[in-house]
Amino acid sequence: MKFFFPLIILAMVIIALSCQNDSPQKEDLALEAAREFFRVTDVTVEDSKRMYLHYCSVCHGATGKGDGFNAYNLEPKPRDFTDSTFLNKADSAYVVKVITGGGLAVDLSAMMPPYGRTLTITEIEKLAEYVLFLSRDSTN
Repeated sequence: MKFFFPLIILAMVIIALSCQNDSPQKEDLALEAAREFFRVTDVTVEDSKRMYLHYCSVCHGATGKGDGFNAYNLEPKPRDFTDSTFLNKADSAYVVKVITGGGLAVDLSAMMPPYGRTLTITEIEKLAEYVLFLSRDSTN
């Protein structure tokens, strides 16, 4: 029995080491394009994407197509940021206003919650840039 316990520990260590991947992971192409669009540090772009995925993707979808897992519950349907008509009328001030005050701040759906008390103005501005990036990226 004393010999069996160290063998279990050794097997667990070998399994853990074999699960590690030493090869570098491939860069997320959307994140690379966002870096080029923002021309800022990786941290800013990654934070913007992280905030978008946390706060917005539930309704607007991970790629901004309005197809998040909660979208089917909502009427009107969430905005498709990849639709070219959104790009034509949206600028960063408009998107900042929507994120800060919610849908009602711009006479849209009350289902879009306000994040003005949840996020800082800097976070809201970065999030707005990412939303605009999603719409511009789809036109290329």
